[in-house]
Amino acid sequence: MSAQFSPQYWFDLICEAWSPFATSHRIIPFCTPVFQRPSALIVGTNHSDFVEGGGEEAERIADELAAGVPTESTFQVHDHKFARGLREVCNRTSDIRIDETWMGTNRCAVQTGPDGLKEIESNPRFSECHKKMHGILRDLIAELAPRNVILVGKRAAELFYNKAGSTPLASLKPRDIRYPGADGTTRVIAIPHPSRAAYWQQAADILAKHFQR
Repeated sequence: MSAQFSPQYWFDLICEAWSPFATSHRIIPFCTPVFQRPSALIVGTNHSDFVEGGGEEAERIADELAAGVPTESTFQVHDHKFARGLREVCNRTSDIRIDETWMGTNRCAVQTGPDGLKEIESNPRFSECHKKMHGILRDLIAELAPRNVILVGKRAAELFYNKAGSTPLASLKPRDIRYPGADGTTRVIAIPHPSRAAYWQQAADILAKHFQR
């Protein structure tokens, strides 16, 4: 962990990694404030609309998040499908609640529509950008040293589990990592994506059992 930690440095680094898409899409590195030793770091796939169905408010939120490091958490103040699902997952545990100590980012910083990464995966620059982002996120997590890293869905799980794409998430065993300078371990936990209600209980059961309090 660094005494000179700079959220803006990481914001700019992620924007640069995905710059080939900046003329056609928003680049949104983070959806919460950025700080060291969060109690939980959520890593998702990528951002879609911040208001279900889009519209003027969704555009305003996305513009703000693309403009700089956020000052508020999308998990607490917005009502999009991902945030609602994640809150429901936590509510199904007895003692885990999202608060200001939670952070959020994604494997891909390019905002797309409802089709997700299918919208951009065929672009010949995608693989190169995705590889850069993999290294950036691994370095960022080492710098943040979260108590928990919650990998949401298979794409996010691939950040720490090489075979996540072909392995049921429930069978990916949580792992503990000790980063230099940290005052404790970081637990890596993979859960199903909370955008579908069918996965809420399974995700809640995994978090309830393995989340580091």
